[in-house]
Amino acid sequence: MPSKLCPHTLNAHPDVLRFVEAGCPLVKLVDNFGQAQELLARRPDLIVVGRAFEEFDANAAARSGKSPQQAARELIERQREKYRLNPLIKIWEGPNEPVFGNANDPANMRAMEWYAHYEAERLRLLADMGLRGVVGNFATGTPDLPLWTAFLPAVDAAEEHNGFLGLHEYSSPWMWWLTGKYQTSNCDGKTPIEGEGDTGFLTLRYRKVYRQYLIPNGLGDVPLVVTECGLDSVGAVCSNHTSGSWKTHFDFWRGYDGARDPIDYWRTAPAGERDPERYYVEQLMWYDRELQKDPFVAGATLFTVGTMSAQWEKFDMGGTRVTQYVVDYIRVESAKPAPQTAPKPTPHPEPQISPQPEQPPQPQSPPTPVVTSSTQEPVTVPPGPGSPKVVPNILSNASFEEGLTYFADDTRERAIPAGWSFAYYNDKTPPEQRQSQPWGLPITALINSQAVTPEDRERVFAGGVYCWKISGGNAPVWVRLFQSVSGLRPAAKYRFTLSVMPDMIVRTHPVRAYASDPVVSEVRLVVTSGDHNFDTGWLNGQSVPYGKYKRLAVEFTAPGDRAEVAVEVRGRFAVPMGVWYVDELSLAPVS
Repeated sequence: MPSKLCPHTLNAHPDVLRFVEAGCPLVKLVDNFGQAQELLARRPDLIVVGRAFEEFDANAAARSGKSPQQAARELIERQREKYRLNPLIKIWEGPNEPVFGNANDPANMRAMEWYAHYEAERLRLLADMGLRGVVGNFATGTPDLPLWTAFLPAVDAAEEHNGFLGLHEYSSPWMWWLTGKYQTSNCDGKTPIEGEGDTGFLTLRYRKVYRQYLIPNGLGDVPLVVTECGLDSVGAVCSNHTSGSWKTHFDFWRGYDGARDPIDYWRTAPAGERDPERYYVEQLMWYDRELQKDPFVAGATLFTVGTMSAQWEKFDMGGTRVTQYVVDYIRVESAKPAPQTAPKPTPHPEPQISPQPEQPPQPQSPPTPVVTSSTQEPVTVPPGPGSPKVVPNILSNASFEEGLTYFADDTRERAIPAGWSFAYYNDKTPPEQRQSQPWGLPITALINSQAVTPEDRERVFAGGVYCWKISGGNAPVWVRLFQSVSGLRPAAKYRFTLSVMPDMIVRTHPVRAYASDPVVSEVRLVVTSGDHNFDTGWLNGQSVPYGKYKRLAVEFTAPGDRAEVAVEVRGRFAVPMGVWYVDELSLAPVS
């Protein structure tokens, strides 16, 4: 399988061309973009990522009071001339290595949410210019994992605009340190510990992100670029370890026997023939073999092949035997045939929720939702694999198989299927009993069957290749999707049906687990015709279990020739990984 190791360069070093000729899939250029023409002339299919260097503290900007949309527009304007002067570069990074602190601080969660909207807007603006973007580009070991729930809108934008997610992954004194059982709690190599399996706190950290946050939210196919990687200073090392760039470890490695390594080279080579530069490359090869197991990884750029600053000289691979060894390895890997099938994640069993007593109905005045218009320009969502399932009925775009959507507002975070109307309740709506915080803004999307993992494809779609997804992230949400119909036969009987799956996931490891409280999700179907209302009442997790589709229906005798049908979903608590899927709607006469 082709290697995913790629060059990062600060000065367009000649060795970058050697990487490209050997078969690397991607190159990252920082502020020196003239080499792009030569590289693309050799490899027209090469992915070229550009980063325009500038100092920008995203965390400080998030706390400045400026809107994320305004800040994104200002960055695009500052960099617009570089985009114009370098038309061969179609993919651009944004801020480099933003850090937002511990997720336990609500201010940090709000700052991350700001950055997510900033990155989403930046990608939208790039798309308007015919360009693409890489979101995130977080420093190694960051962000604190729960913060990913607030960053999901940016990853959604990357999916929508054909972009990438970017992360940095460094470790020290080996690429595998803090993965698996290579932990500070096992410095002696003998202490029994649980370890991190095939993930890590620094390198291979991206697997935690995809498995715990992106895949459960339908974003597992967003491609990843490790936009910097290698060895660098890290805090969590054993007392006798060195920490720093690859050039700082030579003396430490020479006194180490390699007995614990997951590779053979250092422990099998005679002491007098051990080559530190080759040892570093053997570590990169270990890392690459892991990257190759994950089809969503587009490439990982080694920092750095060429620099113009003494600050980065200790990282520089340009002109060293490290480059030659890596290029030789890439060439050999490129000649190998690709495997027939990509490895698949092991599915986890789905635990059952515990039965809990039905909550008594609470008297309430009908709240007023925020209603959106359906006059926006429609956007086509390309189909995923599978055949559309079309069920004739009275509703327009009943199962969303037209693949058209529009956005409820300029944030582009509330996508509504064409032919339908949408409303949601906000913080001015009185809370329900036991509600944890005010109603927040929902995030909705029309997704196709390409937007989920192959393992989830059968689970997430009740039929056809499209469904509508609702999530709340860090706040309770209450959403209403509705459509008006005419031409009914007065006094005739009709049935309004749909399939809904509340996927109220609270954790994904070691096994997928669902919320135990049944009011984490409530669903109801409502039909309004004239002065008459027909509905199912609110159905919670006892009636509509989490993690699987449930077919719901409400029957009614039409008082007149018009009616409005609606589905409402709500959750009284913030469940960051919780979502609802709605599919296969139907309004038909009852024979």
